Amino acid sequence: VVGELALALVVLSAAGLLVRSVRALGSADLAFDASRLVVAELALRTDVYDSPPKQREVVERLLPAIATIPGVDAVSPVVAAPFSGAHGWDGQLAAEGQSPQDAAGNPMLNMEVVAPSYFGTFGLPVLRGRAITADDREGGPPVIVVSQSTARHFWPDEDAVGKRLTLGPAAARRAFTVVGVVPDTRYRDLRTARPSVYFPLAQSFFPFVPTTLVLRTRDARLDPSAAVERVLGETAPGVALARAARLATLMEGPLAQPRLNAILLAAFASAAVALAA
Repeated sequence: VVGELALALVVLSAAGLLVRSVRALGSADLAFDASRLVVAELALRTDVYDSPPKQREVVERLLPAIATIPGVDAVSPVVAAPFSGAHGWDGQLAAEGQSPQDAAGNPMLNMEVVAPSYFGTFGLPVLRGRAITADDREGGPPVIVVSQSTARHFWPDEDAVGKRLTLGPAAARRAFTVVGVVPDTRYRDLRTARPSVYFPLAQSFFPFVPTTLVLRTRDARLDPSAAVERVLGETAPGVALARAARLATLMEGPLAQPRLNAILLAAFASAAVALAA
């Protein structure tokens, strides 16, 4: 009986630790201001917007229109909805002058294509340098903003601002100048802050365009879905609102499985203690 009770108490203690971990995960520092954010996923008709330039044009046209909705303070496109895990874009960049052998050991980076309003929408601070601006357009010098761990990996003892990263095969390699450094965020994965790199939307060369919008509302109770659908109908025929949800709702997804595990473990541990007693 003493042995059974001791083992049951060990399991109960493990359940308590798991519950504490779930609570810590729910209050983890995301590095950006998650309050009053609404995620709106758009669906574009492929027969109307059948090329990246057309998709980019309609997204750039929608941004100022949606920003005029009463109660919406800012809006920005994102590659994937928050906490989407492997559904975002990853890429392996190299420092300018880095050998192919050294570049092969570089980490895979979360790649975001962002508008100038991105950092203000998320409340993501710029630690060094500057953010993406409206001047970072096609025909201008290609620029990027990197996260802290990206800067530390490539230039551990130097300031990353002004340095250059490259992307793509040797025959078509593109070079980008780092203009700013921001914190690592828990955007794609709630458990871990990932190294990231941010490309300007107006300079995007990717074969796909981000069609998910993040809105910052003035009031946490405001649901802008109806207003967004009205703007889409007036401004962009062929574009529909596929889904809209608050960021707090999306956070429930990555928390659901750990929370269920903690509840089940606590229930079984409690039953084991009761039986042993």
